[in-house]
Amino acid sequence: MDEDKRQELKTTIQSMPGGPSEEVKQLLVLAEIYRLLSTKEMNAVRRAAVYPRLLSKKYMDDKELYTPLWKQAWYVIFPVLLFMLCFAIQSFFLHIATAFYVRYMDRLQNSVESLGAKVGSTVDLAAVEGGELFDLVARMAATNSTSDPTEAVRDGNIKIPMIVLDLSGIIPAFLCVSCFAYSFVQKRFHIGLWYKTFLIACCMAIMKGVLDVVTVLPDSIGWQQCKDRLGEVGLQKMLHRHFFTDFAHTMAAAISDEIFGVEGKRIRYCADMMISGHTYFACLFSLAAYKLTGAIELTKRVQFWVGLLCAFCVFLEVALVAAARFHYTVDMITSVILVVLLWDSLYLEQVASDWSEGYSWQDPRAFAQQTCCGRTCGPGKDSGGKLGKPRVLPSQSTHLINMRMLSGSPSWRDDVDGNGAASGGDELCGQGFLQCEVCQPLIYQHRQGAQP
Repeated sequence: MDEDKRQELKTTIQSMPGGPSEEVKQLLVLAEIYRLLSTKEMNAVRRAAVYPRLLSKKYMDDKELYTPLWKQAWYVIFPVLLFMLCFAIQSFFLHIATAFYVRYMDRLQNSVESLGAKVGSTVDLAAVEGGELFDLVARMAATNSTSDPTEAVRDGNIKIPMIVLDLSGIIPAFLCVSCFAYSFVQKRFHIGLWYKTFLIACCMAIMKGVLDVVTVLPDSIGWQQCKDRLGEVGLQKMLHRHFFTDFAHTMAAAISDEIFGVEGKRIRYCADMMISGHTYFACLFSLAAYKLTGAIELTKRVQFWVGLLCAFCVFLEVALVAAARFHYTVDMITSVILVVLLWDSLYLEQVASDWSEGYSWQDPRAFAQQTCCGRTCGPGKDSGGKLGKPRVLPSQSTHLINMRMLSGSPSWRDDVDGNGAASGGDELCGQGFLQCEVCQPLIYQHRQGAQP
């Protein structure tokens, strides 16, 4: 109804003898509300209004709508398994990068020695500080009084045990998991932040592996210390990695060494520079622990002390890595920036929201969890083979921005455009009892001969 007809109808009603009745006034109010809700801007309101709201715990128990414990366990375990897979891929890429670096430095050392033999003098890689790059922060942090002032920091780095460096990244991760464990005991486990944390960890692991293998940077501790770290057996294995000429055999040998180690010990890589793994561990899990304290609404004092402890962990990790020159400063700065940017990524927020949907409650006949292995198109079928109407909206994670909740379209619809209108691919999902048409309220509609 256009504006002129509305005004004409309104004038007619108001001119009725004795004025309009209460029933007519209520009808006018409902009509005005309907008109406002029919605009495209109110898509999200229409969508939320049609979902059934079940507040009775007894009804939820009777209908078995609460997610069973074994399903909740899978929600928690799945992102951890995904991160373990990504970390394994990262480790394999770092194995390849180390092999490239070892072969490159071996050829460089042989060339330098040949040049020294030709000119009749001793030439060593120490003249170029073992091949590592100059790092200003490492020089300022670790140069001692006996160091040559014209030299960078190779002879001035502080000897810090490897276990201490590893703990600088592991302790923040333990702190984060402890915070999540506490929230679980308090029955306030935040599955959305759990997914978001491990999704970012997956992204960082893959990026680190790919960046290190596509461009191999000289190891920050120098060539001699790299050889000492690998050991004679490990060094010879790396020298005989021929990924370009004997790909299949080399890949098999590399995978075997990754699984079983060398002489019973895990391989410690060289030249795994860009994106510090220790730093992104410390930064990511510290940030997650701090954010969780706010999500589960702990007191401001607790949030402050947890935040202070997390900041100290990150600062200590960066200081130890810089002092030991285990990484270049740019590696640590890049790690911190990437973690912060990924934490504010709307795309990752949406993925975390989708994958964590239904953790607390769901309708088994109308919902299936969304994962990287595939996205559920829509409601399932009940025992009679008919399309089931969802009896409850799957639980959503708070403190995450879910763009699907703002679009005005059902979360399981892949065929809805930005205005909330069906794009014609509804049959692909096999359901369609929820229609979201432009300028029409969202209503339940069974597809049994009836057309929307």
